[in-house]
Amino acid sequence: MIEAIKERDQAMKEMTEINASIAAERDETKRLLEWFQNRCLEFMNEKAKWETREGTARAQKK
Repeated sequence: MIEAIKERDQAMKEMTEINASIAAERDETKRLLEWFQNRCLEFMNEKAKWETREGTARAQKK
């Protein structure tokens, strides 16, 4: 019985470590996604400014 409790405790500890690792990876992925989204918006804004300066901007469809 004591051995079963020790095994359960070890399994719980390992699961907790795995969950913490997954959470850290998830948070890093979210930060990367946010960074890429912001960069994409910056590039889109720069492209729109360039097109406006060059006179090649297209009217948006509604």
